[in-house]
Amino acid sequence: PKLGKTTLVRQLEKSVLRGQKFLDRDVVKGSVLHYSFDEKARTAKRHYDKLGLTKDDPMYLHFGVATNEDYKLELEEDLLRLKPSLVVVDTLFDMINAENVNDYGIIKRELAFYNNLAEKTNAHILFIHHTNKPSKEYGSGSGHSILGSTAIFGSVDCALIFDRDKDNKELRTIAVSGRGVEGFDKKVLKFNKDKQIYTIDEVEF
Repeated sequence: PKLGKTTLVRQLEKSVLRGQKFLDRDVVKGSVLHYSFDEKARTAKRHYDKLGLTKDDPMYLHFGVATNEDYKLELEEDLLRLKPSLVVVDTLFDMINAENVNDYGIIKRELAFYNNLAEKTNAHILFIHHTNKPSKEYGSGSGHSILGSTAIFGSVDCALIFDRDKDNKELRTIAVSGRGVEGFDKKVLKFNKDKQIYTIDEVEF
């Protein structure tokens, strides 16, 4: 909580909307759909304004409860209607329907729906989520630190693990774990408060 996950993701959203690089990586330009369950609309608008987004950017925002009985149905309808390149869900446990988030079978079935939906609509679905405290076995920056069932890490193409730098609490680190992920080792990020963006700090680990 309060680490800056949503801020980082909004930077990604702008990159996709404008076709600009995200942390020195190329993106596919397109529209963005953002589901937010806890945040107030005016708070989000202030942040998007700071990023320089305007009404001309193809950005679709959803706040609060679903208008349908099922978030899955609403999300599927939105994807088929709006055809976004990127879908952001803040947060994972607000969207999926699971009483026991540690139940491997339930979580795997829930996430299979979103994997199939992403493939069906050619959209990338990104869930904002939380991690456990670093363990002695895995430490920080590992997909195994993801909160809930291990089915979460096993079901996604990649997980971006966002954390505080252990030596400087003002800095952040980002690491990527997952199948088929290459060439993105752990990086240190600096935050520009005025521009509300992160940049890679070229330091050696």
